Amino acid sequence: MKQILTTLFLILVLSGCTKKSTTTNSHLLKNCRIEYLFFQDEIRISSNQPITFPPDENPLLCGYLYNNNSLVKTSGGFVPVPAGTNLSNLVFSDQAYDSIVQKGNTVYSYTKMINLQGEVGQDTLNNIFFYFDSQNRLIKIVKKNGFYPEGYSINYLYSDNLITETTDYYSSKRFFYFNEGNLIKVRTEWYDNQGKLDQKKEILFQDFDENPNPFKNMYYVRGAFFRAFSKNNYMSYSICQYCLYNDSTFFLCDTSHYTMPVLYNNNSYPMFGDYE
Repeated sequence: MKQILTTLFLILVLSGCTKKSTTTNSHLLKNCRIEYLFFQDEIRISSNQPITFPPDENPLLCGYLYNNNSLVKTSGGFVPVPAGTNLSNLVFSDQAYDSIVQKGNTVYSYTKMINLQGEVGQDTLNNIFFYFDSQNRLIKIVKKNGFYPEGYSINYLYSDNLITETTDYYSSKRFFYFNEGNLIKVRTEWYDNQGKLDQKKEILFQDFDENPNPFKNMYYVRGAFFRAFSKNNYMSYSICQYCLYNDSTFFLCDTSHYTMPVLYNNNSYPMFGDYE
């Protein structure tokens, strides 16, 4: 009897140790291929800024570095390259990166670049700060540029399945529409000096899966701003540009559509890149 009890005790101890030593996948992306990211029209790059990607590298990746499961660095950004008179193209480069600092309900993103000598310099005109409420909702972004070196605010107002984005800097508004926890449409409206609507554009996010989104609430990841609003993953999107007739009515003057194949790992997460 004593031998049986001893054996049972050893089995329980061993099974307890085995369970404790088992680690689970943290589902943190180590990198992401750029075809799954949306750089143009997101919070960092306006629609009228030309961006290009190097043709020789395949695939192009953005990389992510973590400390205690907290994102501290995203590699892969854009460097300005002269093109024409007083104009610059933004060219994707792994020599540009964002340093991420998270403090309480605020995330600070500092854009940095590595020159040919390997020296790191900070682009002080392109820092961007993200503010969250107690529900982890994005409520404000402070962004810097050459005209506003101290920064200007972009605010987010929540109402049912709609978020309204406003700022005093641009004569425009953006409206974010949701369905079943996913961002399905972003409409941008531009106004003239008299406050009259004179241009609008819509981005339609489509073909959502039912799988978890690894970028959820990670608005500060370059190229993942629109993805961060959704609980699932879109696999296609359309861009519709509307122009104004002389009679003040709008017509669809340009449209484009993009699709991307999505595979999944054993934990049902999309294979945008590799996971830790």
